[in-house]
Amino acid sequence: ALKLSTDESSDSPPGSTPAPVVLTRYAAQSLYAPLRTVEALPGVRRVLLHPDLNLGTLLPNLSVSATALAAWRLGDYWVSAVRLRNNSHHWLALDPRELQGHFTTATFQHPSLGPHGRPSDTTVLYLITQGHDLRRSLLPALSPFDAALNLPHPASAAHEQ
Repeated sequence: ALKLSTDESSDSPPGSTPAPVVLTRYAAQSLYAPLRTVEALPGVRRVLLHPDLNLGTLLPNLSVSATALAAWRLGDYWVSAVRLRNNSHHWLALDPRELQGHFTTATFQHPSLGPHGRPSDTTVLYLITQGHDLRRSLLPALSPFDAALNLPHPASAAHEQ
């Protein structure tokens, strides 16, 4: 039987598997394995993940599109599966240090993305968050509008005084 540890401290009993590891494995199996082979995980439940969630700030330095696929929760942990697709015509190495946001762990299904249009141009990213869902872990997107346009011009401000 699988022993599950939801405590990240070193006081976890030996042989127990940390919750983020178990939850990531469960999410990957739920997406890719035949349903009959997915091992039941007591306490895990599927949660709402908006497919239109703005993930534009997730990997801002890479030419990829990111789409929310599904999410599950176990206790205080959430795992969100995000599909990444390469938009460029060259290979991209995936490095979790390039992710922008507040995540407990991040696991890529594959270590790189092939050029756009090839079968290898897509993978899944599993993001674990603690205490809240993915939406609250992402950096805010910058507004496409220039707020400085609403500020008074220095010359007109001098005339008003």
